[in-house]
Parts: sequence; structure tokens; C-alpha cells
Amino acid sequence: MILINKLSPTTVFLAFGLFYLMTGFYYRLPVPLQPLKAVGAIAIAYPGQVTEPVIGAAGMIFGCILLLLSLTGMVDRIARLFTQPVVRGIQLALGLIFLKKGIELIVTQKLFLSGATGNYSQYHTNLILGFLVFAMVLAVLQRTTDSAGLEPQDQ
Repeated sequence: MILINKLSPTTVFLAFGLFYLMTGFYYRLPVPLQPLKAVGAIAIAYPGQVTEPVIGAAGMIFGCILLLLSLTGMVDRIARLFTQPVVRGIQLALGLIFLKKGIELIVTQKLFLSGATGNYSQYHTNLILGFLVFAMVLAVLQRTTDSAGLEPQDQ
């Protein structure tokens, strides 16, 4: 999101880091990133429409809503409405949006990491980087499954 939406890395990492530290110290457990994954997926998929102010406003609105829901105790009631298949469906949809954008970045003729207009060799660099990252993700997924002690029939 920082590269595609041209956000300030210092602002993003400082704000997220401080809030995660404060939340972790208060609740004594790590906080998942789930609520803003949808915003991230949409911001990356449509950087022209989702600008920096929109991302900031979405973060503030999500924060206020989640704070209000947690203070009123509504979080537990709402959580019962969203069953596991619904959550998995949303995760799948967001994953497909990320996959589509990743493929677009690989097949584009400019080198994503530097933004330089590409030639034939830079196109190959994108493909190599894309396959390398894909292989790393598969390796991490396999390792996570192995370390969880799941047998193939348990998956």
C-alpha cells in the first residue's frame, strides 16, 4: 500500500507501531490485522480512487466503530452472526483481489520495485520475482501446516 498508494512510510509505520504497542501492553496479547485487510485490498486494487485521505478516514472510522462495539459489548453478538464460512469467503475474496493485482504487477512492462519503464529483460525480472515470491509463500504455508502437526487427512 505504501508504494502503490504513495503513502508516507514513516507515518504509516510509526502510527501502526505505536498503536500496536499500546494495544499489546493494555490487552497483553497481539492484535490481528483483519479489520483493515478489506481497505488494504481495495486500496491496492484501485489506487486511483482510494487516495491517502480515504485510507486515513477508513482507519479512523474503523477504529471508532470497533471501539464503540467493544465498549458496548456488541462485538460478541455481531461475531455470532459471522460464521466460519462467511469469514472464509471474505478472506478468499480479498485473497483473489491481491492475486489479481499481483499478476497485474508481474505482467506489466515496468519494473515495480523501481518504477522505471521496462524493457524485455525487466519484464523477465518481474516474472522471476513473481515466481520466487510465490514459491516462498508455498514454502511458508507448507512449513506452517507441518509445524501445526496436521496430518494430510486433517486438513
